Amino acid sequence: GEFVVLHGLMPATLTLYNNKGVKMADITKATVNTLSLSPNGQFLLAGGFGNIGSGLIEIYSVPTLIQQYITKKKRQDDEDEDEQVKKDGETPGLIGRCYNPWGVSISWAADSSLFSSAVCTPRLLVDNHFDIFSPHTATRLTGCGVETLYEITFCPALAQPADATPP
Repeated sequence: GEFVVLHGLMPATLTLYNNKGVKMADITKATVNTLSLSPNGQFLLAGGFGNIGSGLIEIYSVPTLIQQYITKKKRQDDEDEDEQVKKDGETPGLIGRCYNPWGVSISWAADSSLFSSAVCTPRLLVDNHFDIFSPHTATRLTGCGVETLYEITFCPALAQPADATPP
């Protein structure tokens, strides 16, 4: 399938490629240095973590990104339309932005319904905390500061027989 690459000097460029490695489109330029794809492939997270310090987290709908760029390519007569989209400030597929300044860690829930961002030791010895976000709305749902945080991870989905009902 398609894939994305984050490249270049800051602000870095996020570029969508097809399965043959042919560039489809530049999605955006942002001060980010981390990409993370949700387990179900529906969400793409682009974040400014570690020494970037901005804490910017952009959440994209992968199916929307792919479909909008495929549709645009089909009807595009020349390069001018691509430039117009960038001038208008639209970023197709962008669900929203949230922040976790100085975050160094990202993890996804097995069902892709949540993701976490954390400030962990030993990268940072102060202000250790984690936040839980919804990728559907790019909003912070909860969080907690702790004295020393090493890691946060979601529990994996438990395999259940098809006829099992949840407790």
